[in-house]
Amino acid sequence: MIKAGACFGCPIMCQRHTRVGDHAGEGPEYESMALMGPAVDIYNLEAITLGGYAANELGMDTISLGGALACAAELFEEEALSPADFGGDAVRFGDAGIYPEIVKQIAERRGLGDLIALGSREMARRAGRPELAMAVKGLELPAYDPRGMPSQALGYMTSPTGACHLRGGYSVSLAYFGGYKEVPRYLIRQAALTAINQQNAGIIQDSLGICRFTGYAVGMQHWARIFSAVTGESVDSNDLERAAERIATLERMFNNHAGLTRADDDLPARFKNEPIPIDGKGRVVSEADRERMLDDYYSERGWDHDGEPLPETLGRLGL
Repeated sequence: MIKAGACFGCPIMCQRHTRVGDHAGEGPEYESMALMGPAVDIYNLEAITLGGYAANELGMDTISLGGALACAAELFEEEALSPADFGGDAVRFGDAGIYPEIVKQIAERRGLGDLIALGSREMARRAGRPELAMAVKGLELPAYDPRGMPSQALGYMTSPTGACHLRGGYSVSLAYFGGYKEVPRYLIRQAALTAINQQNAGIIQDSLGICRFTGYAVGMQHWARIFSAVTGESVDSNDLERAAERIATLERMFNNHAGLTRADDDLPARFKNEPIPIDGKGRVVSEADRERMLDDYYSERGWDHDGEPLPETLGRLGL
């Protein structure tokens, strides 16, 4: 790393300016490190950084890129894909030599890259192993295991764009630094409210063009005061909450019209069937947990059992 950087006056300094040989650029950040690194069993920092540079230059998301590469590696490991079909090329766990060339192949739709460019869901489907795609609504998962916190799992399931810790809500952070009172990690009955609060906050931050990191220090009340001061229009936190509700419900209406249903608000089956040890227990997100969380979430949002906004909800929100 050459230096850290920040927007004017910000103490977080989230920017990372790095150099590898003759190449220099930004990153890698946490998600790039996790998905392009350990998710593919690669721990060579220079290789990961070069792969990240290539992704940045080619306009590729490193979360989806890393998730798709990990899916490809497992498909080759399970012999669902064969190097013989790709001129001898393959993605293997632990092979740091794939970077940055595989990134360029994907961007240019060459050889094996043409298949990986389809994303995990379609690639795994074509290989006959759809269960190996770690994606929700076709979007690869970020580097936070949903088995570790039900509200994060619910956020992934109900995010309008698929598995996203921004659109779905970054509630996993609340288990560690929620403020004066951290959120219990494994509480199913609180998951819906936690996920909705995080999603609504994110909607307002995105709508106002505010950095997501500010949410650790300030909230709706502060953003309402800032908005009022800048625009001259008097709003309070209730106004912003209602605006967030409108946006979330409008997004749901769009997805419903596109054919998405309750069945799409789901996690990969492996999170239900393959436990991970946390605090001495094997944790999964069971189907019963999913059903209860979705029921609670839809009810809090004013949607019916299938996730369709109720007429009274549309009337209340002016939609």
